[in-house]
Amino acid sequence: MFEYDGETGYFYLYATGAVGEARVLDAIHIVSGETDFAASDVTIAWDPGEIRVGLFICGRLRAAFDTANRAHRRESG
Repeated sequence: MFEYDGETGYFYLYATGAVGEARVLDAIHIVSGETDFAASDVTIAWDPGEIRVGLFICGRLRAAFDTANRAHRRESG
């Protein structure tokens, strides 16, 4: 999930359990201040094996979680 509250934006990795249950496993800070993109420019996509999930803004990878290795990375820019 990507959340931007008008001041800061984070990409979150959630674990889901029973209906209505979710907990944050990890978070990556993406942006502070005003953004130069709209909500419609944000896409989140999993790889076919559902091991890695990426945050794409304007078609460019900005951050990713690797669930198999419990790692994450943030792209500059």
